[in-house]
Amino acid sequence: MDNINEIEEAVPQKKWQFGKTFWLALWALIGLGLSIKLTIIYFMMNFVPDAAPSFCAINETIDCDAVAKTSYAQMFGIPTACFGLFLYSFVFGMCFVDKLKTVKGLGFLEVFKNKYAYIFTIYCMSFAVSMYLMMVQFVDIHKFCLLCFITYLVDFVSLFIAKDYSKPWYYEIKTSVIDFIEAIKIKKYLIALIVVCLCGAGFVTYAKLSYVFTPQMKNYDEFMHFKNMKGNPFKVHGNVLGNPDGDVIVYEYSDFECPMCPVMNRMLQQAASKDFENILVIHHNFPLDNHCNPLVTRPFHRNACTFARFALAAKRQDKYWEVINLLFTKNPRSNQELYKLAVKVDIDPNQLANDYLHTEEELKEEIMSAINKRVEAVTPTILINNKKYTGVMPYEDLKKALIENGAKLKSKK
Repeated sequence: MDNINEIEEAVPQKKWQFGKTFWLALWALIGLGLSIKLTIIYFMMNFVPDAAPSFCAINETIDCDAVAKTSYAQMFGIPTACFGLFLYSFVFGMCFVDKLKTVKGLGFLEVFKNKYAYIFTIYCMSFAVSMYLMMVQFVDIHKFCLLCFITYLVDFVSLFIAKDYSKPWYYEIKTSVIDFIEAIKIKKYLIALIVVCLCGAGFVTYAKLSYVFTPQMKNYDEFMHFKNMKGNPFKVHGNVLGNPDGDVIVYEYSDFECPMCPVMNRMLQQAASKDFENILVIHHNFPLDNHCNPLVTRPFHRNACTFARFALAAKRQDKYWEVINLLFTKNPRSNQELYKLAVKVDIDPNQLANDYLHTEEELKEEIMSAINKRVEAVTPTILINNKKYTGVMPYEDLKKALIENGAKLKSKK
């Protein structure tokens, strides 16, 4: 009688386990399909010039294509979607690991004893990463990937399917850790793990350093390199940047509260002081501040006019580029803070304050000259021999533009 009861109790349990495996496998296949599509979108957006928009580029806000071009579309030099390919393939394999381990040549799968525990654990990690990426889309990118959100839903649903509700919430994670430790106690599996980790680390290092899968990150890392520079790394001093007799003239128009202007400014400093021999950079102030710029009709960069006038005042002490670097790297929030910084680069603060009073007309002339040259309310803008380039460009593109306009690289000693 007891045996009959045990059999009757085991039948529903077996049916439930079959249903659990079926649903986990189904959701894994859905996730795998989504990851394949996201991988295709990623490579189309980053490797195919003028690629047609995908069906997921719905509007300005819901745009998978735009998200795929950002730095957040990769981790460790590998497209994030490719991690999804691994995750859902692993889960699908785990669903049938009991049968796979009986196949000749797959005996190593014997170490996977509690498949649902592993599936639950890996989905916990994936869901945590998913929530971070979702927050990034809301807070930083301000664009949303619809397919990404569906994968987050797949993770969330699968997490609940894999859970054994008769056990404590930490049971699956604890079981996964214990099984892992038990597995690596076996010498052959420990060696296999070390080999796999070394191969994985080597592959990730190669991907990260070569940008083979993430060409957009090369420009991003370069941008951050210039953005995070401190102080005056190119030792630029005085009122002249570059060769005073240079035949390639670069007019730079920038705003001291523009977040992109420091990057372009440092690129030009490197170009003029290290890489090219015949360029002269002439900096012009073009503050996007309605107090002095007629193209700006509402409050925007509220201190930009003031800081531009301080830079012009520093010219009278032959300290123009010193103040430009101070304003771009230190981001002072008040006149008093600027005076304190000026002392550190041997600027007389009293003379700076006095000269400031006589710069209003000079700034107006700079702004009107820029407008006459058809500089719009966009910074940074540069003119290379009067050919206009708007916005920040990769440094290699800047070098190319300079060479196209006659700039000569310095010979390497």
